[in-house]
Amino acid sequence: MDSIRFRQRFQPGDIVSGTILNFKNPYQAWVQIQDFKLLASMNARYPEGTELFFVVEKLYPQIILKEVNPKELKDRGLNIIV
Repeated sequence: MDSIRFRQRFQPGDIVSGTILNFKNPYQAWVQIQDFKLLASMNARYPEGTELFFVVEKLYPQIILKEVNPKELKDRGLNIIV
């Protein structure tokens, strides 16, 4: 199951890159992160295939991913896992 493997590989605070697969609603999209397909919170609607960065906010009780602006990453000196 993707959620179990994702929890083993990542921890809260990790920054991951993902590709938009499709939108569930205006604020959530299915994204491909490495070999995982997960639902992420979005700031805007992007075309399918767009690559973005997400912060792993929580792993339990559900995985919470939130889109982050690349400029924010540099300003905060965050660790990006590709």
